[in-house]
Amino acid sequence: MIYFSKIEFANLIIHSVGNKLKGDTLLTSDSSVILGDEIEEVLLKFMTTPFKQIEFHTFGNLDRNSVYKSVKTIFNMNSVFITESKKIAKYLFDNTKNEKVFGGNLFIVHFKDCIVGDEMTDAIGIFKSELTDTYLKIKPSTERFVIEREAGIHISKLAKGCIIYNYEAEDGYLIEVFDKRPKNAEISYWSDNFLNIVPRQDAYHQTTNVLSCAEHFIKNGLPDLFDISRADQINLLHKTVEWFKENDEFNWNEYSNQTFETKELIDEFDAYKDSFEQDNDVIIAETFPINLPAVKKQAKNLKSKIKLDDKFEIVIHRGKENLLRGNDEASGLNYYQLFFKNEE
Repeated sequence: MIYFSKIEFANLIIHSVGNKLKGDTLLTSDSSVILGDEIEEVLLKFMTTPFKQIEFHTFGNLDRNSVYKSVKTIFNMNSVFITESKKIAKYLFDNTKNEKVFGGNLFIVHFKDCIVGDEMTDAIGIFKSELTDTYLKIKPSTERFVIEREAGIHISKLAKGCIIYNYEAEDGYLIEVFDKRPKNAEISYWSDNFLNIVPRQDAYHQTTNVLSCAEHFIKNGLPDLFDISRADQINLLHKTVEWFKENDEFNWNEYSNQTFETKELIDEFDAYKDSFEQDNDVIIAETFPINLPAVKKQAKNLKSKIKLDDKFEIVIHRGKENLLRGNDEASGLNYYQLFFKNEE
């Protein structure tokens, strides 16, 4: 767990990073920003609020990762903060290779007094604001009030950000990332091109991997092998979520035996795991502590809805005991029977 209760600025610098594909420029600063207590409090809120402390990352390709090298240099020698911050800004400028990316202000911060677990450490924050808002400033005069228009950064609209904690340096550090991007974006210039980070191989990541594997098997693998109804698929998804909520430790054999029950299904799931690992470049551990926030996040994405042609939808919240599927020979149509006590 990470705590921001004592966090403070040790150093802050701001650079302007445009999109060179649009003809924008890179403007770097030679001096740190001097802050008053009020502004520091506002900026701390601006920079730390978006981070949920659920999923963590590390730097990938350490030998060739420019941001990792600059961050490591700053941690080892504070006096190079300005020089290395300029390198980070230039690297972002050079690696913005999409015309749709907005330019903006790049804040690079050296934090002190971050608490990671029971350890006190420092951290590097890299934040980008891309859009400005219009504000109306109202000032009184001798005869009337005057309204002036100003442009500025909205403190609740951080576009991109990351906090790199000085923790487990040789493994790529402990990193939180905030990457607000379009839902349909296939790749993130911030997380992938610029930072080059990968999910940390922890309980959160392992829990997410297994749930994703199970979901893909139930929704895509099973229908190719067996004649399984959508209701049966949803029932297996519910059983999966409930199993993860009821257990503290994941065990592959225990989960597959209790969820899929028959040897035929269990063997197919084992085989599907191997192909899922290869296709997604992941390794699923046989045992690990279950991360409940990961379970809750994945459960929100599981669809419990049956769509019947373009006329009806059935939403199943629990098991399918009160739902029966059949076929009407006279009409040649399928049907569902729903059994219930009360109607609201």
